[in-house]
Amino acid sequence: MKKNAILLIISIIFLVVWQVNADQIQESQAIIEGDELNIDTQSGDVEVIGNVLALYRDVKIEGHKLTYNEKVGIIRVEGQVKLSAQNLKGTAQKLEFDLENELLTMTGDVEILRDDQIIRGAIVTYDLKTEVLRVKKAKLKINLTGK
Repeated sequence: MKKNAILLIISIIFLVVWQVNADQIQESQAIIEGDELNIDTQSGDVEVIGNVLALYRDVKIEGHKLTYNEKVGIIRVEGQVKLSAQNLKGTAQKLEFDLENELLTMTGDVEILRDDQIIRGAIVTYDLKTEVLRVKKAKLKINLTGK
């Protein structure tokens, strides 16, 4: 876990200025860009403010403010969050990404577009390992087709 955190911080320092495509990211790297970057060199915590773009594997996250807590391995993004991952896209007010467990949790006016489905809810959790989506206070719009 510490090795991944160190790679994350090194990636941030060297790649915040450079534009990087998602297909250039190695499996264990995360790329984070933004207008302002603050790093606590003792704790390893990172804060990025303004026009935040985070890329990890095939997950793309955009928002206004990103914080990374190295001790717990959680990335938090706030402010009109946009998410693209595998076969879904989503929006929310806040997002948390647990790096170790590969769990995304979105809260606040969540809307997920998946194939031809629209999912709305208060809290949405997406497990990247199992590709299972869980929604609390859910509304679902789907097209029903007979066979």
